[in-house]
Amino acid sequence: MLFWVINVWQQESERTLSIWGETATMIQALQKEVTFDEFIPWYPENTEHRYELHDGVIAQMPKPKGNHSKLAGFIIAELNSLLRQYKLPFFIPRECIYKSVDGKSGYEPEVIVLDEAALVNELR
Repeated sequence: MLFWVINVWQQESERTLSIWGETATMIQALQKEVTFDEFIPWYPENTEHRYELHDGVIAQMPKPKGNHSKLAGFIIAELNSLLRQYKLPFFIPRECIYKSVDGKSGYEPEVIVLDEAALVNELR
């Protein structure tokens, strides 16, 4: 199964897109909507990029860096401290993708607290 990974931006009144690191001019793109269940097995295991599913379209996302990454690390440390202090049955994964309520999107948050007991039916 082949999906386009699209990162679209405006540049001098010309719409351009990045597909797998290549840049091209987009005249018209016809794309198949991707379901969350197709997106999860498609997602590459070891990649330098992050990907999210936005209303059925796979989008390449930048990895957090700088102050953004520093703030996420601080939040994770503080939350982990509280989880240990109150002996709560939750954890903060390094990476995960969560499915939106409508099932058309999947996001990779910088910080998320999960209930381990609720993860019995996860794909991977």
